[in-house]
Amino acid sequence: MIAAETSAADFKIRAAGMTRRFDDVLALDRVNLSIAKGEFVSFLGPSGCGKSTMLRCIAGLDRPSGGILEIDAAPVDGPPSDLGLALQRDALLDWMDVLDNVLLPADFRGEPRQQHEARARDLLGRVGLQDFIHAYPHSLSGGMRQRVAICRALLLTPGLLLMDEPFGALDALTRDQLNVDLRKLWEAEKMTVIFVTHSISEAVFLSSRVVVFRPRPGQIVDDVPIELAGERRLAVREEPEFGTLTRHFRSRFEQMGVIHE
Repeated sequence: MIAAETSAADFKIRAAGMTRRFDDVLALDRVNLSIAKGEFVSFLGPSGCGKSTMLRCIAGLDRPSGGILEIDAAPVDGPPSDLGLALQRDALLDWMDVLDNVLLPADFRGEPRQQHEARARDLLGRVGLQDFIHAYPHSLSGGMRQRVAICRALLLTPGLLLMDEPFGALDALTRDQLNVDLRKLWEAEKMTVIFVTHSISEAVFLSSRVVVFRPRPGQIVDDVPIELAGERRLAVREEPEFGTLTRHFRSRFEQMGVIHE
């Protein structure tokens, strides 16, 4: 939860009574949510609960049917200027090498590539791709492609990074490594991150806060700060505090009838 002393100016995102309806289907029902600048918040819930719809509305790719949705205290009216976006499909351009793919946002802004090349190379180095700068996407593994996509999303130093199941199609070991890489990037960049996932352990490992959505109509039914001592290494998943948190969320899904034993 957000601390009471947090002022309105500290909120990156605020939703109040927000709804989204598709014809006769109520996808989101009276969502109230405030996210402070610099938080890493995971949206956790089953398929069809409105997580991705909420993310699309925040990204300005969809519009609420009712209520309030603000970024930096202004109503969302199209994609924010400081937005980075990473989806489950990496959407790399096969005819461009890795460096050129990362530099694409500079092209979209009409800015000289040379102005951003040093940052592109630095980001690629931080995720272990310094030796693949001139490789083409067809020669990369799925995990490597997602690292390129994350670097591309971070090129212009976004204040807000939205991620919709970016690791969902990857094998377990690659996903673990990308969780570590992403957490380190967030700690270094301190942007606001919203991460959509179905994985309880992934949400707990990555986040400073986990927001749980119930099945349709989507509503927030839990909002839990994640306070784990020390550096977030994969070994933290073996600690009692981590197990307590994952059991809490599993219990919530059992109560909602999402998980049956």
